[in-house]
Amino acid sequence: MTGRLGPLIVTIAAASTVLQSCGSAGPEPDIRFVDQAPDSHVVDPLALVVSIDAGGKLTLNQIETGTIANPAVLNEKLRTIIDDRRRSSVYENEVLIEMVGTIAYEDIDALISSLKPLELSRITVAAR
Repeated sequence: MTGRLGPLIVTIAAASTVLQSCGSAGPEPDIRFVDQAPDSHVVDPLALVVSIDAGGKLTLNQIETGTIANPAVLNEKLRTIIDDRRRSSVYENEVLIEMVGTIAYEDIDALISSLKPLELSRITVAAR
């Protein structure tokens, strides 16, 4: 599938394509696509918000963590957070992917695929 994802809700067809392309032997995260109002802000202190902009820049909770072409820094930071949480008996490992602007489908697919080895409980993709 080629094209760009705009500020509207991602269609079910795109969601099923993403799920198929992320296949592996590990447990499947619960992936949801939602529409997010431009003025909504995450207030959950445990929230892990990964933003991707039209240029492919990635941020984790508003801290720059590389690009979609090289998500290793993002994955390393997320792995550290998840491991720290498990040691503290905190098992909430949900990531919100926030699309800022028009994002290529391939970039969202690549981002979800790079997050899959982290064994997240849920990945939510929101357009802003």
